Amino acid sequence: MDEQEPTPIDPIATQADRLEKALAELEARKKAAAELAAKSAPQLERLNALQAKLEALPQNERREVLNALGLHKKSAAPVITPLKGGGFVGRPAPQKRPARWALWLKIPRVELWQAVLLSLAIEPDDFLRDEACGRVPDAPMSMSFCRLPDEYFSRREDCMRALSTEGPIRPQGPLYAGILRSTRCPVLLAEVAAFLASFGATVPTEMQAMPAASESEEPDQSGSAEMAPVQRWQAQDRAILNAIEALGLKARALPRTQAGKPGAKMEIRRALKDHPLFVGEKVFDKAWERLRAAGDVGDASSPALG
Repeated sequence: MDEQEPTPIDPIATQADRLEKALAELEARKKAAAELAAKSAPQLERLNALQAKLEALPQNERREVLNALGLHKKSAAPVITPLKGGGFVGRPAPQKRPARWALWLKIPRVELWQAVLLSLAIEPDDFLRDEACGRVPDAPMSMSFCRLPDEYFSRREDCMRALSTEGPIRPQGPLYAGILRSTRCPVLLAEVAAFLASFGATVPTEMQAMPAASESEEPDQSGSAEMAPVQRWQAQDRAILNAIEALGLKARALPRTQAGKPGAKMEIRRALKDHPLFVGEKVFDKAWERLRAAGDVGDASSPALG
């Protein structure tokens, strides 16, 4: 027998058959849904009417009906067991250490807050600086906060009042605005020890044995060019104001310049010509403009003086 050749499959016809079948199934589902909705409509209307009647009942009667249906069961709230321990876990508070005199005997010049701590034989570690300088952390539960004794703050205030260029505690290094009110003012350990001991405060023997500055050695208050930029600017401003005062002028009422004559600014520049703070052509001009911008230097409203 001769073998029959297979009938070729028409892909278009196959796709059309599938689409026709899918549409027929969709129509069947829609018809079944419509029949079910029509059949359930009376019962749905009945249920809605009953629910409206239930909602109209008082709350206690409505709860009674729902309880009978098992739809409203009063259950006890679950027991919550509190966790043990606090909710804040921080680092342990740092501990104060005794002063390391082997180190500090070689460093006679320290900041005021360090000197006061050393007078109590407490090592002035960096983590104590904020509290020692009066900047207490805002959060009372901060675990990095280390309470200093009340005696420290009492001694600190006494030493702050004793800060003066004439002594008994002299600031070391350049003078600038606010230095005599700063807890970070550089001081000599020997002067702090002598001052505290003068009114009966107990001071470690190591601190009392610190060498004092010789009479010929005066604190460097000239405002050298090696100081920090902000301190240098403040020292320059102060030097200009001092020069104005030395010339018998008022900084905020300088005489106006007359034609053909040097003005007040030129006279002040000449007075500070060899001053170590004004090295360079523009240094004086910048300081002068800074004072003008701040309102510390200004011209008089009256006519120029001769």
